[in-house]
Amino acid sequence: GFVQQALRSGRRLVLMTFSSMPVGERTILDMAIEACTSEQLVFPPRRLNGHITSTSTLGSLGSLGVAVIAMTSGQDHDPAPPETMTKAKL
Repeated sequence: GFVQQALRSGRRLVLMTFSSMPVGERTILDMAIEACTSEQLVFPPRRLNGHITSTSTLGSLGSLGVAVIAMTSGQDHDPAPPETMTKAKL
């Protein structure tokens, strides 16, 4: 699944949740996409069992972006548009 794929690629995992705060799916996914693409949130790849299993996604400085799990349940008062949903699934 998602977590295993992120760990195999050496990415750090981020969990984003807002409990009962009325933030909205659109805002949550926009923030998650920003976190995944931000050059301020890159780290050297993590090692799994002593080695990195994939280096194909390393940036120019040998760093990786984060992988975000965004918890959006109950935030359907501000749904994300289709283009945001497509970006979020990449």
